[in-house]
Amino acid sequence: MNRLCRILVVAAGFFLITYSHAQTQPSAVDHLGVAAVLIRDGNYRRAMQTLEKVDLSDKQLDRARYYTLLGLVQLRDSQYEQALLSFTQALSEGQDDTALYAYIAQGHFALGHYEETLEAIDQLKNLNQFPDIYGMKSRSHWYLGQTKEAFDVLEKGISLFPRKKEFLHQKIVYLLELELNQEAADQSRHYISLLESNDAESYISISQALLRSGEKAEAAHIMEIARLLFPQHQRVRLGLAQVYAENDRFLTAAQIVEEAALFDPSLYVQASELYRRGGRLFRAMYLNTQVADQKEKTEQRFNIFLDQRKYENAYALEQRLQKYGSFSNEVYVYAMAYVLFQLQKYDQCIKYLNSITQSSLFREATQLRQAIEIMRKESVQFFYGSGQ
Repeated sequence: MNRLCRILVVAAGFFLITYSHAQTQPSAVDHLGVAAVLIRDGNYRRAMQTLEKVDLSDKQLDRARYYTLLGLVQLRDSQYEQALLSFTQALSEGQDDTALYAYIAQGHFALGHYEETLEAIDQLKNLNQFPDIYGMKSRSHWYLGQTKEAFDVLEKGISLFPRKKEFLHQKIVYLLELELNQEAADQSRHYISLLESNDAESYISISQALLRSGEKAEAAHIMEIARLLFPQHQRVRLGLAQVYAENDRFLTAAQIVEEAALFDPSLYVQASELYRRGGRLFRAMYLNTQVADQKEKTEQRFNIFLDQRKYENAYALEQRLQKYGSFSNEVYVYAMAYVLFQLQKYDQCIKYLNSITQSSLFREATQLRQAIEIMRKESVQFFYGSGQ
């Protein structure tokens, strides 16, 4: 909704000019005028406080202007239903400028009223005054399942406003959702060629969309370009690490996240995990020592000990895992049962297994119980002999 909110700035200025010479009582002119200036300057809280001082019983009050300004403040404060009521009241009070329907459309869109959004947009006399409305109109068609109409609106927006890269971006998202991945990839290359050198977020956004569609190699290619252009951009670093991890290049991803962790220490847990998944367990353990969150640190260290088959070390963390509530996750319950099995602490192992209720772990728990029975029988036979 951030881009759509720019509609407020454009149209609000228009309303301020329209009503700057309204002939009302001095007190009303002062309150409405001050509120209008505050809205123009983006100070919506103070604008609302000013509007609350307006005397609604004043017969000279420009009620159309009042309800228009009130709706603007409510819309900006995400009070969409109240804003729509205010705008409706403004129309009933004589507000005859169709630009108001841009706000009404935004309110309906935010509430998911897509048919009403389109109806409001159709009331706009000059849609080209509000380029962002094209994106809203296209998405409304899309959410209503009107695919052709959604693309048609976007194509018109692209032709009228070639500098608005958001339309091409939206088109790529549509193509990906329709699983037209090759065409989306081709459009992505074109989109990237249009980006400005300071538009890192667009690279990230397109890469994420490609990643969701399964186009992992293309997503990595785009983020590699972004990394060259924005070598110090933290989100670019993390975006590139993500696509490398999705491509099973865990160690490369780990190195990038470790570098990012120098600026954001909370990332050490992710860097350690990537090293663990990449098999660099000693490096994973070293970075684990840098993790500040004690619950995350303990759980991760437990997993590393499991990978290293250091079951005594893993078992030594039992009380800390209990302290931090890790056993509320039954994956850790089963993992500790497995550790106890490896240490031949079968009675304790069974206690953990008996507390498992998660259906996805039943099979593993059953197999572990069967293994315990086999080990116990073999132990009895070894001690007493076969009896033959």
